[in-house]
Amino acid sequence: MRRYVIVGAGIASVSAVDRIRALDPDGQITIVNNEPDPFYFRPALSFFFKGAISEKKLYGKPFRWADDSKVKIVNDVVISINVAEKNVTLKSGALEPYDRLLVATGAQPIIPPWPGAELDGVFTYRTASCARMKKERIETGKVKKAIVVGGGILGIEMVENLHNMGVETTLLLRGCSILDILFDDEGAGVILKQMEQDNIRVLCETEIAGIVGTNGAVTSVKTNKGDTLPTDMVMVAVGVRADTALLEGSGIDVERGVLVNENLMTNIEDVYSAGDVAVIHANGTKIPCGTWLRAATMGECAGENMAGAKKPFIEKVFFNASHAYKSIYAVVGKYNATTDDGAMHVVIKSDDDSYGKIVFKGEKVIGGVFIGDVSPVWKVYRAIETDASVNPGSSDILADLPYTPQLLF
Repeated sequence: MRRYVIVGAGIASVSAVDRIRALDPDGQITIVNNEPDPFYFRPALSFFFKGAISEKKLYGKPFRWADDSKVKIVNDVVISINVAEKNVTLKSGALEPYDRLLVATGAQPIIPPWPGAELDGVFTYRTASCARMKKERIETGKVKKAIVVGGGILGIEMVENLHNMGVETTLLLRGCSILDILFDDEGAGVILKQMEQDNIRVLCETEIAGIVGTNGAVTSVKTNKGDTLPTDMVMVAVGVRADTALLEGSGIDVERGVLVNENLMTNIEDVYSAGDVAVIHANGTKIPCGTWLRAATMGECAGENMAGAKKPFIEKVFFNASHAYKSIYAVVGKYNATTDDGAMHVVIKSDDDSYGKIVFKGEKVIGGVFIGDVSPVWKVYRAIETDASVNPGSSDILADLPYTPQLLF
């Protein structure tokens, strides 16, 4: 009986379990979960936070999933891995032996070393526990003003959530752009206009110099411009780093994440990695995970290979969709390819409520970005998938793209 140990209980982990169990009905599977909550939909935290869904709807597997799948859940923390002896050591002191190991620990939010960063009221936004704590704090009326640091996806989500909950919100930006990993300035302008209409205060080129508190709780922040901004809460969304602390001294290669080959195996035989902690090193490139869908498919691939397959991880067309402030967005393919890569960006729609562009290389569609009306993304997806040729100078590019019914993910 093969022993599988999986560290982490996110989407990569449960996806791996489902594939392992399909291929190996009798193997012994243990998940080490360092969170108090069972598997939940991390992308849905924003909807839970603002009250659009109940906490119960966060959870992504039936109550009896672990029992029905013959999975042992251990609520503990892995503190070290011994690849020679093939076991992991838990914080409780227990040892878990393995024949196949999956490291799927995800990523941890970064908090810069500001003076006062330890004060009560300084939060990140990553786990269900953290979302629950912040939600309860706001609902008890303790938060009238909040400062959000960072203009990425999570930062903009938090601005929306706080505003919707009646909290006066200020956004601090190191530069003067938002969502630049997804959108160009014109696309981001759609979101900025929505925030402006809601009287969200956006301060450009403004960083925290220190956080001030009274009786251990946040009362204000000092900025690099010498201003003092009163606040009851500081939401930090300046990025995440792969959670690789448990790998120290293990001999497993780490470079901004756990390095894995195309089969998602590390440099150590029988040790695999998937999800936000993993970086695929293949064909001379290093590709981090970055999205929920990719983490799920990486987990499936890792699970199959742990159970004996030799399957490379292949992502035919990159796809991600979510919401930014009041708009739905979708990005597909090489949506952020630059002119340095030989790419050409053709805007097909731009107004106050929506934005759309298609990215070409020659006459080949290689990517697209859509805000508001995202329905064209399916045509772009199909064009990339079929390697279709389309004239980028056409007066109606969408009409020239091959038709496909809406794909379901």
